Amino acid sequence: QLSGTLAVKGGKAVVDSLVVNTAEGRLFGTFELAEDTSWLFNGRVDGVALDKFIAPVAGASPVAGVANGDLTISGKGFAAETLTGTSKLRILRPSYLGLDAAAVRNHLVTNADTALITRQGARTDLDEATLSLTLNGNSLTLKDIRARANAQLDLAASTLEGNCSLNFAPQQGIPSIHLTAAFNGKSAAPAWNFDWQKSSEALRRAQGKPIVPSKKEEKSIWQSVKEFFSF
Repeated sequence: QLSGTLAVKGGKAVVDSLVVNTAEGRLFGTFELAEDTSWLFNGRVDGVALDKFIAPVAGASPVAGVANGDLTISGKGFAAETLTGTSKLRILRPSYLGLDAAAVRNHLVTNADTALITRQGARTDLDEATLSLTLNGNSLTLKDIRARANAQLDLAASTLEGNCSLNFAPQQGIPSIHLTAAFNGKSAAPAWNFDWQKSSEALRRAQGKPIVPSKKEEKSIWQSVKEFFSF
């Protein structure tokens, strides 16, 4: 649903006081349409459910939460490759969908099953976050997430890639933990690659424990005999 006041100014159709009800919230601002079908929207986002706003375009959203902030977006006709836009958002009750950060910490501390990290329905909930979005054609870039994550979402292919830095506060006698990770794949369920070794070694040092050396591949008896008699 939308409403506004339409006028023609300088050869452009201009809709002032535009209000668009979408994704459980609304967009409001000014919309301009030129004769060559190029257009510009400049306004604000108010109470929009981020996952419901992204998912219809990308097929799945990697994030959720209630978004408020500025939005500028432009294009020409309905050609996706002409789209450009920027937005700075404050996200209330943000979530990353597809990753359980508590399960990540549990694996580092207790060697819990890594399958729990990306199990079906896994999510990481936060209190509040800031997020900047840049749209360029079919590419949507998300930056400055609270977990210090950068991600690029391909809207046409519904693929996601990026990296993040996770910090876990001290808890139940366990010191703070820092972990870096990279991810890529389908936006609904990307593959994650964590730097477990570096974080595990840092945790053991903080706890005053010896560093466990990486296991070397054991040689077969036959290989040892061959090396003994080699000359």
